[in-house]
Amino acid sequence: MNQYGWLDRYLLEKPGVRKDFKEEWQWWRYQVGGKLFAAILCPGPQYQKEYAGKDLLTLKCDPMYAELLRKEHPEILPGFYTDKRCWNSIDLGGTLPDGLVRKLCDDSYQLVFEKLTKKRQREILEGIEECWDGAAGRGLPDGGFRRAAAGRKGICGGWADSGICMTRTARGEKTAAEVGRIRAEGRTCRSLPAEDGDQADGAGPD
Repeated sequence: MNQYGWLDRYLLEKPGVRKDFKEEWQWWRYQVGGKLFAAILCPGPQYQKEYAGKDLLTLKCDPMYAELLRKEHPEILPGFYTDKRCWNSIDLGGTLPDGLVRKLCDDSYQLVFEKLTKKRQREILEGIEECWDGAAGRGLPDGGFRRAAAGRKGICGGWADSGICMTRTARGEKTAAEVGRIRAEGRTCRSLPAEDGDQADGAGPD
């Protein structure tokens, strides 16, 4: 996978992307709007020989194009533990050109992004994320949203302390100090929680 050392950063630079590790599956998952569009994984020896022990990048793809890619490139396999009609897994130990890998990442992101609601697409493109009360497990009472400053994505981590992000409410925009107070009270900010079923259909080992 060393030849694709740029891959993680490339995926994370796309608007609204969140990355997490699904421990049960041993997958690094990349999601937009709570929907999976990419995963990096290495199936164990108990799986089929074509997948076992390989560093894989799984991406969504147009079904007809997916079949064509598999015929032309031995590194491109039917998606591992996904709907094989519209997901491919790329063997990152192969010699697939960087340009093609980038294109397939872009295509996958776009296919998933286009399925989101127009409202959610707009929020992602504008860098708006919902403010969440971690202690209570619900949205903040004022229904506030936070927006990242120009050049920063709407992701969590240090935003209240740095003063870069503010919370937008019906009453106007809160100052960084107010946001810091909210955080000090035990409330945290994170992206909208994924709804039930917000994964690739049939994704993940049983």
